Amino acid sequence: MLLRAQPLLTALVLAGLGLAEPCSEPPSWTIRDLNITTRDEVGENGTAGFQFTYNLTNQTEAITCTLHSNYRCTITGTKNDNSTVIELQIGLGMLYVSVVEDLACGDAGATTFVGSAEASMECSTVPFGPQTCTATSVTLQGASGAAALAVN
Repeated sequence: MLLRAQPLLTALVLAGLGLAEPCSEPPSWTIRDLNITTRDEVGENGTAGFQFTYNLTNQTEAITCTLHSNYRCTITGTKNDNSTVIELQIGLGMLYVSVVEDLACGDAGATTFVGSAEASMECSTVPFGPQTCTATSVTLQGASGAAALAVN
């Protein structure tokens, strides 16, 4: 009986020390079919729409956000995961994107993962009219918050 209880006791001791097995596979995310429309006028907002995929679960959802000053939008919480934060910014034909997500990893609770990427976009501008930019796909690889901060 003692032999069967030993793994349980070890797990309880590790949990009491705040130790847990790390996530076996860090998350990654893919943004597809990005379509951005803006007007280069003071006080005018733009919009960004895209398909967002959680690659660990293969869940995809359509996301739309309003671009504010500096052509930036922040999505806090998504339909599939309310801990996810997505930030987009465009500038000079480039897309800058970051994702932060909390995942349950073992008994110690949530681990924060961070990923960022940049990609070229195809943009067209109508004089005195809207600018439209598109990108086919960009994938972001997550790293745990502590590792991501150490790299930057």
